[in-house]
Amino acid sequence: MRLICSISTVRDLRQQTLTERRTQLENLILADDESRIQFSEEFHGDGNALFKACAERELEGIVSKHALAPYRSGRSKTWLKTKCFTQTRGLLHRKPGRL
Repeated sequence: MRLICSISTVRDLRQQTLTERRTQLENLILADDESRIQFSEEFHGDGNALFKACAERELEGIVSKHALAPYRSGRSKTWLKTKCFTQTRGLLHRKPGRL
C-alpha cells in the first residue's frame, strides 16, 4: 500500500510503520459501509499453529511483516512469505493414439 486516498486528502505513508499504516487503512476501509475490501486481522501468537491451520484449509500461505518496518517495494528482510504446499497423488492414464 503506497498511498491511502480519501476524498479530502492524499498522504504518502511509506515511511510510517506497518502498525501505523494498518491503523490508517483499517479506519478508511471500515468507514465505508459499502466497501468490497475486507481487512484481515493481525495474528500474534504461535506461528506454527497458524501455518498448520492455513495448510489444513488449503490456503496459499502466510505473509509475515515486521510491525515497526516502513514500507519498502520489492523483497526485503522485514517480510517473509511462507507458502503452504500440498501434495496430490494420482495416476495418469494415456489413451492409445493420444499424446
